[in-house]
Amino acid sequence: KEQREMESLETRIHEFEVNKEVLQVEVNANSDDYLVLHELTRQLQTLDAALDSAITRWLELVEMSGES
Repeated sequence: KEQREMESLETRIHEFEVNKEVLQVEVNANSDDYLVLHELTRQLQTLDAALDSAITRWLELVEMSGES
């Protein structure tokens, strides 16, 4: 069960990282539009929180698998 969760998390982490790169490009391209920039920044913050959570859980699972 934990192995499947780890694999799922690895996929999600990769997707989060790709989405973060895309958002960062959009932020750079829209630096002159405050409203768009504000929304993109909010999305980046939400994405960062989800990414941090996924990485933390993945690390927990790695540690648990190493203790077995």
